[in-house]
Amino acid sequence: MTTKTLLTIAFLIISLSSISQKLIKFKSEDGKVGLKDGNDKIILSPIYDYIYDFNRGFAKIFIGDTLDYGAPKQGVFGLVNDNGEVIVEPKYNHIYNFNKTWARVFIGKTYDGCNPIDGKYGFIDKSGKEVIQLNYKRANRFYYGICKVNLNGKVGYIDSTENVVIPFNYDHITSFRKGLATTFVGTTDDKGNTLEGKYGVIDISGKELIPAIYDRANYTDGFAFVVNNNKFGLLKDGDTIINFIYDGAKGYAYGIILVYNNVDENTDDNNPIYDDYGNEIVERKYGFVDTLGNLVIPMIYDDAIDLRNKLSIVKKDGYYGIINRAGETILDFSYDKIYQPEEGNGEYQMRTFKDGKYGCIEPNGKVILEPKYDRINLSYYDSGIIVVTNDEKKGCVNSKGEIVLPIEFDYISVYNENKFRVTIGEKTYFVNSKGEKIE
Repeated sequence: MTTKTLLTIAFLIISLSSISQKLIKFKSEDGKVGLKDGNDKIILSPIYDYIYDFNRGFAKIFIGDTLDYGAPKQGVFGLVNDNGEVIVEPKYNHIYNFNKTWARVFIGKTYDGCNPIDGKYGFIDKSGKEVIQLNYKRANRFYYGICKVNLNGKVGYIDSTENVVIPFNYDHITSFRKGLATTFVGTTDDKGNTLEGKYGVIDISGKELIPAIYDRANYTDGFAFVVNNNKFGLLKDGDTIINFIYDGAKGYAYGIILVYNNVDENTDDNNPIYDDYGNEIVERKYGFVDTLGNLVIPMIYDDAIDLRNKLSIVKKDGYYGIINRAGETILDFSYDKIYQPEEGNGEYQMRTFKDGKYGCIEPNGKVILEPKYDRINLSYYDSGIIVVTNDEKKGCVNSKGEIVLPIEFDYISVYNENKFRVTIGEKTYFVNSKGEKIE
């Protein structure tokens, strides 16, 4: 017998052994659940009211009341490993799935379905040992070796040895994003959501980049964007750059901040505007400041959207256009509306609207289609095609604005730049970019 043959037989034996060890749930005559192996041998006696499917080598076992369809309602959970060994006897009111090496556990009051309401959280390892005692009102998963927990009504972070990494000085801390988190000091609801109070920002080491003394706070590129008493300010290294003279900020890119002030004139009862705090205002004026606090584009615009490509959609004297960072006009103020970009073909195209018709422009403000269509569909722009509609009939143009298919179809689906599925009346067929029928 050759070595190759022996290895093949060994592989088959191992494979069959693996199959025979796969555990299968079964029910006894009295409705209790247990586990058998592939040879129908009972590995775990049927004494449980429910057993979950295995996840990462473990399955939750449950004893208690069940819902009409058999899932847990109220009771206690334990864990069994994929060898059928019970590593945790049912004693927790909820067990979360393992995240690498640990799993959160909970003892306390739960909703029907066993989702926690009020109680204490801790952590167990894969042997079932409680590595962090159930001392915390809330506990998240570990993130970069630290975990957000609630202790005695305050929120902080601990490491895997329960050393305090971020002190319990806050009533709420958001999850970290790009190494930063927003902090909150004030009142929260029963679920820990913020109600009234002050905000700040910390980094993942717990360093307070912005103290929790502001109505709003955000930290970007070394700058603190904050709001106090409904006014926007900009700080850097504790120094005030913009001294709370604007009613708000709407965007930041390339060292320029879009700011606005609320004004009380030109009332439009049909289109009321509300500030960030729910107060009705009449109108806003927008401008742009740099990170030194200089007003680089005056507050003369009625609306503004920062495109983050050194251009901005702005409205003046009732019409929309596009300006650059120097305030120079890139697209004339002649449109009733310029819509925010729609992603496609790796770039962003924007629909325009004028006199009841739609058009399209490129990210740099170059006109692709003049506004002369009832509707335009940019979702196929990856194929270099725009579907246009007039008088309920559809056609196609390319990214140069050239007609590809005449506006005569009831339906068009674009497969690529040279294949279209079209419908006229009850007839549906495929055509190429010349309008010729194809298979």
